[in-house]
Amino acid sequence: MAAGEAAAVKASILLSKGAIALDPFVARVREEKCTGCELCLAECEYRGALTMADSADGRKVARVNPALCAGCGACAAVCEPRAIEIAGWSLDQFDAMVDALVAH
Repeated sequence: MAAGEAAAVKASILLSKGAIALDPFVARVREEKCTGCELCLAECEYRGALTMADSADGRKVARVNPALCAGCGACAAVCEPRAIEIAGWSLDQFDAMVDALVAH
């Protein structure tokens, strides 16, 4: 019961501010490169952060909900056509970070 009350208090604090600040480091999908393979959806741990939607030309492509995306980069790491970027990071910077983490 206490956990539910704590969640309600946190929600009321956020709602009373009138705006919620989103993390600036979120995934972005370059639709022209997305093949619709859904590997990013399978890798994403944040339910609803990535979904599939129809592009302007009728293809299925990944879409990001910035309110749910944590910017962790798991989706970008598995994206073979490199259609997903993390805002604020170049793909080369992201690759270097992943390589450094794997090396340790």
